[in-house]
Formats: sequence, C-alpha cells, structure tokens
Amino acid sequence: DRVDGEFIVNPAEAQQLREIRALYVSCKRLTQVASICNSLGFRGKRGKPLSAESIRKLLSRPLHCGYNVWCDSVHKGSHCAIFTVEEYNEVQAIMDERGSKSGRSRIHALPRLPE
Repeated sequence: DRVDGEFIVNPAEAQQLREIRALYVSCKRLTQVASICNSLGFRGKRGKPLSAESIRKLLSRPLHCGYNVWCDSVHKGSHCAIFTVEEYNEVQAIMDERGSKSGRSRIHALPRLPE
C-alpha cells in the first residue's frame, strides 16, 4: 500500500504473497497456483479472483523485494522487502525455465536483481 508517497507493507497481503511464492516454487505452474489460491479464498486488491497472469505479475515485481523500477532501470528502494533478493531471483529463474519449455519467447527479459 502507499501512504503519503511511501510504500507501506500490508501484513495480511505480505503473508498472502509469501504463500503464493511458496506455492509457485513447489508446483512451478501459474495456473495451478491461481487455482489453489482461489480455492483458499485469496483475492486481488479489487476483490477479483486471481488468474495465472495476475500471479505472474505479482511474482515479477521487484517492488516486493525492496527495489523500484524507473525508466527500465532497477533502483534500491527505501521500503521494506517482502521477499529476499535470492527468493525473488529464484522465482524469476523458474519462470525463465518454464517459459522456454513452453516454446514461447519473451519480449522483455524478466528482471534479475543483484544479490
């Protein structure tokens, strides 16, 4: 959440995001994670059920490990991180691997953060 221009971690959303990350690392399928999350009652900020695409977007945001992206460059932010950089990069590596297995090529590379 944002308060007075600063990012503030919402504890309930942070816990949900950690659970989503753990599910993705264990099963490695966005559609399966979305299905499990919806059966657990997880919802997005606007109350909608989660889709595979919304899960992908959530797990691909450097914001969740304390970084900001501006003008295609990544900068260390002043806000608290929900994931460690290692956890974030682990998810990006899985997404890269899974994407290449499906035969798709990415238009934009998934951002990796310095450890």
